[in-house]
Amino acid sequence: MSAVSSQYLSIVFFGTHVLSSIWQEINGQITVIAKSSLVNVKDDQTLAQSVDTSLEELGDETLNLKQVLFVVPYSWTRKGNLNDESKKILKNLSAELVLEPIGYVIYQDGLITWQEQQYTGSFSGLIVQHQPEKLEATLVINSEIEQTFSIGKSDQPINDIEELLARVEKHKISFQKIIFFDTSPTDNQYDQVVAILKNRSQKNVELISAQQLAEIVIISGGGEVLGIADNQMLLDHNNHNSQSSPNNNPDNNSGDFRPASFLKTQTSNFEQSSQKDAVSKPPIEKSHLDELKSHPDQDTVINTETRANDQSRKKFSLKLSLPKFSNFNLAAKFKPNFKLGKFSSGKKSKIALLLGAVTILLILGTGSLYWLLKTSYQANIQIVIEPEQLSTTTQLNLTVNQDSPAEAAETIPANEINESITVSREVATTGTKLTGDPAKGEVIIYNKTSEPATFSQGTEISTGDHVFTLDEEVTVASASAREERNSRTIVYGEQTAKVTAAEFGPDGNLPEKQEFAVDDYGSSSFTATNDKAFEGGSSREIQAVAEKDITDTVSSLLEEAEGQLQEILSSKGNQASPVIITDQYKIEDQQTSVAVGQEAKFVNVVLTVSGKAYQLKIDDLIDRAETILADEIPVSYNLIADQLEVSDSKLISSPEESPRLETKISVPAEPQLDINELKNQVASEFISRGQTLLERKPGVKSVSIALSPSWSKFILQKLPADPVKINIEISK
Repeated sequence: MSAVSSQYLSIVFFGTHVLSSIWQEINGQITVIAKSSLVNVKDDQTLAQSVDTSLEELGDETLNLKQVLFVVPYSWTRKGNLNDESKKILKNLSAELVLEPIGYVIYQDGLITWQEQQYTGSFSGLIVQHQPEKLEATLVINSEIEQTFSIGKSDQPINDIEELLARVEKHKISFQKIIFFDTSPTDNQYDQVVAILKNRSQKNVELISAQQLAEIVIISGGGEVLGIADNQMLLDHNNHNSQSSPNNNPDNNSGDFRPASFLKTQTSNFEQSSQKDAVSKPPIEKSHLDELKSHPDQDTVINTETRANDQSRKKFSLKLSLPKFSNFNLAAKFKPNFKLGKFSSGKKSKIALLLGAVTILLILGTGSLYWLLKTSYQANIQIVIEPEQLSTTTQLNLTVNQDSPAEAAETIPANEINESITVSREVATTGTKLTGDPAKGEVIIYNKTSEPATFSQGTEISTGDHVFTLDEEVTVASASAREERNSRTIVYGEQTAKVTAAEFGPDGNLPEKQEFAVDDYGSSSFTATNDKAFEGGSSREIQAVAEKDITDTVSSLLEEAEGQLQEILSSKGNQASPVIITDQYKIEDQQTSVAVGQEAKFVNVVLTVSGKAYQLKIDDLIDRAETILADEIPVSYNLIADQLEVSDSKLISSPEESPRLETKISVPAEPQLDINELKNQVASEFISRGQTLLERKPGVKSVSIALSPSWSKFILQKLPADPVKINIEISK
């Protein structure tokens, strides 16, 4: 259907939050002129109530706008169309809020189009949405959605980010950037998620807000929806589409939403043949509420046929208008035939005169009744408040010996408690060790020098990689010359010596007639040889104590000792005088039955561990509660001090420092509402507006408003202008 107004509504669905906006089309240019904040879809509210809350933020301008563009996530669709559950949600929402859908846009597709227009080419990247309970991710390769998945949140943002990136590791080189937007504004634990994404992914991370995303997608897709000629893309609202139309045919899916023409759903899982049309993106202009069209005249009569349903938008209330007397010309409508002092005798003139008089009396009577009702009716307002639980983690100095009153006033008194415990455990060894016997034998050492030589015990002789040592000191005579008739023979000095292989093992069992080098001498000075083979070398593997056996057992025993010490120390405390156990555990003594590396099948480890705790009085913390929570107490709230709770307590200190207690203090606080101030704030306001104002007060859980007399609500929409006629009761 063709647009009947240049201004439209848009509702964006972000899982647990919704966002509404007003946008307009002027000369082919799409401009977003107002956006609400992110509104949480609370457990005790329907989706329609949450959307209505976001629409109220935009002001009364939304009352004149019915046509709406829905912006939904990719998970709401299947094969390019809304799935059945999503259709049902949008149909019910449109019926409850009296809206006329003009189409829908998938926000991931809007972001892809935006990136293509920015960088003039296809887009490859990762779109990450931070929700309260999870991280939603959409992987886009060459402007097509390749993969969608979610990562449940833990208490460790770094681990969550690493898991998310691991899911797209095989596509890491295929995408250039990450687009991140946050729809969990209260989760401070994830404040550094953008920095973590940049650091872990080594990609460019572009951060956009939820409001920016809404503006981008509306500008990208709004024109596409308005520019479709066959615009029978409306929800089958109130059976309007059940009538025959030239555009209705079996292929049109009558009664369903239609997407913007740039919708992309060609993924590895779902094949879709629709092609993306080029979209010329106009510049995004800053939104201002004061740029809206003028407010509708408050005396305008609202169509009661479309507003009568109790589930309709709260803003669409019944309003009657009275005739304006300045525009009611009796002389022009009734012309009685009389002159001053003389009546006409005509029958018609008497009837006209009578009708004129009756009309005047009716008008005056109606006006009088209306004025009387406005000045006499009352409003009864019931407000239910809910205390707010305040908590903070603080550090308090402890004083063990209260030597001076001044020191005791600034710290928390405490008594030091020390305990020790001995634990032991025998464990099987897991180490292995090779052992055996070295090879032995005899060698003959030859001295080729002219001087005798003495070699000490342990002197090495070697051949190849095999090294042997002398078992005892050996002296070898010098070489001598033997002359005969025609010759002269040099006789080397020689001496037999026993040797042992430097290492155990069968490798030392060398055969006979091996040549050995003696110490560091060259073969021209000394050599050695064996006439018999070496024997006795052997090796075998044995079970021995490993270093890991000791360290693992000590770690386990320390954990066991800490647990036992906590039980012992905790037993010394009670509710009025709790014991705060420190993390200052100390190993006083450690013994093992067998040393590391020694042969053994079992080893026994004995550990003596000491622990420290401090005992304090809870009354000392209650006295300090208001000072400790001073920065947490909202304006006009009072603490309920007798309900103070202490939890997650631990000691932070070192031997060189005075002990300091880190603890979480929790205490409820009640809002203090000024009834006279509340009356003045809601006087003359529309009932729905007044209820909204009161519901937004801190600590207010619910508000109910009733007019007296009860039937006056069908004529009057506003609360009394006189605060005296407004009764407010506050209950807990």
